[in-house]
Amino acid sequence: MKNKQIIHSIQLNSYTIQRKQLDGKPHIVVPVVMMLEGVHNGSHGAILHTAEELSHITEAWNGIPVTIQHPKNGSNFISANSPEVPYVGRIFNTKFTNGKLKAQAWLDVEKLESTSPTTMAYINQQKPLDVSVGVFTDEEAAEGEWNGESYVAIARNYRPDHLALLPGEQGACSWADGCGIRTNNKNNNKIENNMKKVNPINSLQVNKQSFDEISSQIRQIVYAGEKKIYISMLMIYMTITSYIARKQEE
Repeated sequence: MKNKQIIHSIQLNSYTIQRKQLDGKPHIVVPVVMMLEGVHNGSHGAILHTAEELSHITEAWNGIPVTIQHPKNGSNFISANSPEVPYVGRIFNTKFTNGKLKAQAWLDVEKLESTSPTTMAYINQQKPLDVSVGVFTDEEAAEGEWNGESYVAIARNYRPDHLALLPGEQGACSWADGCGIRTNNKNNNKIENNMKKVNPINSLQVNKQSFDEISSQIRQIVYAGEKKIYISMLMIYMTITSYIARKQEE
């Protein structure tokens, strides 16, 4: 248990959870990347989402409901703009910068805690949390490639409906892609995901890997990002793994 706490204390998905009042109710406000320019596989297959379309009338996203999962009627997905569909917050301050559709998710604390304690725990612990946009679009049939990824259509004329939070699930524009409740820095979170896969402390306990092997893995992960930013993190991990290696030998 202590080893897991060490890993979590060095996680890279750190952001400020703001506490605000909206309509007389306490809310938490967190940053979210809702969509990235590029090819994403949703319910209609591989669709290209262009910067031109994503950046057009970003204000239209403001005020849309935030739900837990996409709302359904039986097996059919439905609009969240209905009094029968529960929601836990709304989206505000949307903007499009550097290929990303960013916003703030204003989440009603009482509704979130009663509807999905799991989601509240994800946010409080700043665990990776995927999201998925519910949006109506016109799809222009057009096959092609974008940055090496094939698509079958291009999304046009966005009519935003809602943003779904997906605790424990993966969205079409996933956490690994750069979307989700996050710090808005794709490179940081790629390295975070890789570190969790290696998990040097658990590897020492379960797989009995040598200290040299684990150190090599950490170096490869760190140097895949920006060396100057992550060199201090490397030193921290080296210190931790060295200490545990000595303990294993005792």
